[in-house]
Amino acid sequence: MAENLDEHIKNLSLMFPAITSTLLSIRNILPWVSECVDRTIIDEAGMIDLHKTFPLLVRSRKAIIVGDPLQIEPVITLSDKRRDNYRQTAFLDRGLTDNDYHRYSPEEEYSATTYHRAAGATGEDNDKGQGICLIEHYRCQPSIIQYCNAIANYGLKVKSNPVDSLLKSHLIAYHVEGNIQNNVNEEEITAVCEIVQHLLTQGYSLEDIGVISPFNAHATALRERLTQKFSGFSKNSIGTIHTFQGSEKRVIILSTKLCRAQDSVSWINKRPNLLNVAVSRAKELFILVGNLYKLEKGNLTRQLVEHIREHGDISEYKFESEIPQPQPGSTFVYDCDHFNIFQEALDQAEEELIIVTPWIRGNESKRFIDDVVSALDASSFFAAPI
Repeated sequence: MAENLDEHIKNLSLMFPAITSTLLSIRNILPWVSECVDRTIIDEAGMIDLHKTFPLLVRSRKAIIVGDPLQIEPVITLSDKRRDNYRQTAFLDRGLTDNDYHRYSPEEEYSATTYHRAAGATGEDNDKGQGICLIEHYRCQPSIIQYCNAIANYGLKVKSNPVDSLLKSHLIAYHVEGNIQNNVNEEEITAVCEIVQHLLTQGYSLEDIGVISPFNAHATALRERLTQKFSGFSKNSIGTIHTFQGSEKRVIILSTKLCRAQDSVSWINKRPNLLNVAVSRAKELFILVGNLYKLEKGNLTRQLVEHIREHGDISEYKFESEIPQPQPGSTFVYDCDHFNIFQEALDQAEEELIIVTPWIRGNESKRFIDDVVSALDASSFFAAPI
């Protein structure tokens, strides 16, 4: 067998011209024969440690490396002390420089991934190398991907086919004050359950919906609660942002968990990667659930709230238990249904329509007035914020 290994590999390629494999399994699939693979395509290279691609690359004549350095990075759990020791002993003590460390170290998740090396990155801060950028975007609706385009500075050309959301908006944020017990925000979980129920009522299916959180404990609690409440909800549709890398759903619900004074938002605002992945998983509708006042304390999370305020809808979330029961002769209108009632009122008004609203803030006030004016051909109105 060993004597005719090259011939056996050629025969194998006739039966299996294309092979898919994880990086870990390639050593068991193919023997170590130099350049026995004609062409290799490595996907999600921005989240792969450099050394993990070596077993495949030594078997390949040519390689195409595909990835995004502004999405999820490799997860490296070494302490700062261990990193500093490795940097000193393996690089500086051997006459190498800090740039060499940032360029080649298997511990450097921000500048020494498989993508960075293929793109020829120098190891300097924010240098992503000279990779070929694919700037045509076909997944998300424009108002969704515009946020990612802004924080990642992609320069995208959005080619997505226009699709209407069943909730009338492609971006929605629900403000939930929050209450954390055992690293889980119970109020947000209750809110997410009720939002999922509303999505189903409006015509979405469980297969259309993905629920994510930056925190593993909170994501686990969401998975347990949602799969108990909705028997057909796949566990694979609920998880951390990391687990959704490469995935997509018609609707994505991001539950942030953060609400307490001691909850820091700096870690998710240091780099655009996590939020970039979270938002861009949504093809048609992105829903943010969290304490919006807390999120506005960070740069990138504040941009997200402001983006939704400008291009979508923001609501103070009310639980079912907080909503008073209707009195005889009265009817409550929930969520986006109030747009239909509002339109009917505009159509039926003959001379005057009085609108009373608790508040209109930001760019919503101009949009609100423009919508009213466009709907009234020859009527007058009086808007009285209180």
